[in-house]
Amino acid sequence: MVVKPFRKAKNFVRNRRINQRLSNSAFYSQWPSALPIQVANKSTLVSREHRFIYFRVPKVANSTVVKNLYFGDTGKMVSDNRGIEYAGESHFLTVASLSEEERLDDFFKFSFVRNPYARFLSFYLQKVVNPGRDRFGKAIRAYKGYSSSQELCLADALDYFTEQPDKLYANAHVAPQVAMLQMPVDKLDFIGHLESFDADLAHVY
Repeated sequence: MVVKPFRKAKNFVRNRRINQRLSNSAFYSQWPSALPIQVANKSTLVSREHRFIYFRVPKVANSTVVKNLYFGDTGKMVSDNRGIEYAGESHFLTVASLSEEERLDDFFKFSFVRNPYARFLSFYLQKVVNPGRDRFGKAIRAYKGYSSSQELCLADALDYFTEQPDKLYANAHVAPQVAMLQMPVDKLDFIGHLESFDADLAHVY
C-alpha cells in the first residue's frame, strides 16, 4: 500500500508551505515565535472591527475569554467547549492575517496568565490522568518505559516535557506562558491573571 506514505508526503509539503507563509507574514517577520508557527498562530484571535489581539494561553480560562469575545462580537452565546473553539477560530482572524500597513499599536493587545504550577497541574489532571482523555498519559508511559497500568505521578509528566523541550514547546497546553504571549511583555497593553480573573476580564471589556 502506497496510500499512507503518499498522504504523509502530501501533508509534509502542505505543512511546509503553510509554515513558510505564516513565517513570512508581517507579524511573524517582526516577532518570530519560539513555538511551532502553526501552534503560535492558532493561539491568537484578532478583531479588526474592535481592534484587539488576544494571545490565548490554554488552561487560563481561555474558553471563557473566547466565549465572551464571541458574544461581544455577535450577540450569540456558545456553551460547549468544542463550540467555543470553533466559534473562536471561524469568527476571528489570526495575527498572521495582519498586513504590514496595520500598526500593532492601533490594537489592544492582551492575554491572561496564571501560576505556572497551577496551570501544569490543571493540564496533568485533565490531559494525563483523566480517563478517556489520557493521550498524554500513554505517551508518558511509553517514554518512561512503564506498563499500561502504571499510575503516573506529576513528576513523570514534568520529566516528559522538561527532558524533551521540543515536546514542551509543541503543545500550547504546557508551553511556557511567556512563549504563548508571542511579544515582549512590555509590548502588550494588558495581562490579566486567573487569580483575579473577574476583575481583570472586566478591564478587557
